Amino acid sequence: MTRKVAIDEEQVRGFLTEVFEEDLHVKRILSLSHATLGAVQAASLSVAAIGKAMAW
Repeated sequence: MTRKVAIDEEQVRGFLTEVFEEDLHVKRILSLSHATLGAVQAASLSVAAIGKAMAW
């Protein structure tokens, strides 16, 4: 059985930096990367689960 490779923080932050570098502050990009990872890592994509994951 092959295990899927998880998305890591550096990949997400790098992608968001490429997309928003000219428009957003570094801290805002970091916040977006954390929110993205929280949503991806949530076991259930319910609003409550995403909120808890983002609070991480």
